[in-house]
Amino acid sequence: MILDTHVLLWWLTDEEQLSPRAREFMDACVAGQDRCVLCGVSLWELELKRRGGKLLLADSVRSWIPRLQQLEFMELTGVSFELWMDTAELNWAHRDPADRLIAATALQWGVPVLTRDRRFHAEDSPVDAVW
Repeated sequence: MILDTHVLLWWLTDEEQLSPRAREFMDACVAGQDRCVLCGVSLWELELKRRGGKLLLADSVRSWIPRLQQLEFMELTGVSFELWMDTAELNWAHRDPADRLIAATALQWGVPVLTRDRRFHAEDSPVDAVW
């Protein structure tokens, strides 16, 4: 499953906000029973919010990268030219570029998105979503 940005943040800072299904999935990952994908755009999005004062974090999001890369169950993925084009070509009314990148990454990997965001659960969403 690919993590939406808020799922990563809540898993790291406030697990109580995760749904029971989200906690179950993350617990399975930590136990080595599953793997999760994290799109680099989520880290970008969190750092922009931190720098803009909308998110209070003790450290920069960049400092998280080495720790996340050490997690055997976490697959960090970047954005290629092909993925940017896939994002632009999605047949989805939703315009948020970060969400579109997450959706295109989920399609590329063939996995659902773990998210509370209703736009991923809408009928016109190009991906399967779990919460």
